[in-house]
Amino acid sequence: MEVIRCAVCDDDASFLKQIETNILAYAKQKQLQCRIDTYSSGEELLQSEEQYDVYFLDMQMNELDGMQTAVHIRTRNEKAVIVFISGYIQYAARGYRVNAVRYILKPQLDEEFNDCMDAVVEKLELNEETLEIRVDSKMMKIKISDIIYIENVKRKVYIHMKGSNHLVYGAYAKITELAEDLHDFGFIYCHAAYLVNAKEIAEICQSEFILFSGERVPISRQRYLQAQREYYFG
Repeated sequence: MEVIRCAVCDDDASFLKQIETNILAYAKQKQLQCRIDTYSSGEELLQSEEQYDVYFLDMQMNELDGMQTAVHIRTRNEKAVIVFISGYIQYAARGYRVNAVRYILKPQLDEEFNDCMDAVVEKLELNEETLEIRVDSKMMKIKISDIIYIENVKRKVYIHMKGSNHLVYGAYAKITELAEDLHDFGFIYCHAAYLVNAKEIAEICQSEFILFSGERVPISRQRYLQAQREYYFG
């Protein structure tokens, strides 16, 4: 992994320093390279044009709070890893709205930080995992985290990708084998002809998943209960 770009945002200068110190200590222990920028408000962070791999956000700040800041971050960087750090447990459940990997209480920061960073690094490495497929006569590597869903049509699979161009790769592969390969990456084999990235699902209905892209992926009757369990419980 190359340099991990970290943004730390807290209106308390002492906690900014504490988080920065913890990041540097973890990086030294794990022999990682980290670049750290600090911000004293959500507004200041959002005014920056920098893109970061991980954001450490204080939940309670003046004017723009941590959750509002995180929502803005998500609109421009869907792959960023978000960690909330707060003095108040009652806001913890809100972290799921932006798929935060951790919610750490400030009194437990030093105790829980290394475990948090392990989860951050695991998430970043997952974002870099690739799938090797044969498209026409060429072998290609595509980022697994960029796949929205895969559909099987006759003897080919069509891999629908994220991005403004919404690329679709037609590949020669068996969907059953792809389902096995991608299961640990959070893909749900919901229909004999469909495999969907759970992170791209907005909601589940009786016979289909509705995706954040607006597309719909069918769920077969035989696979519905299993698909439902995997969607809700992973």
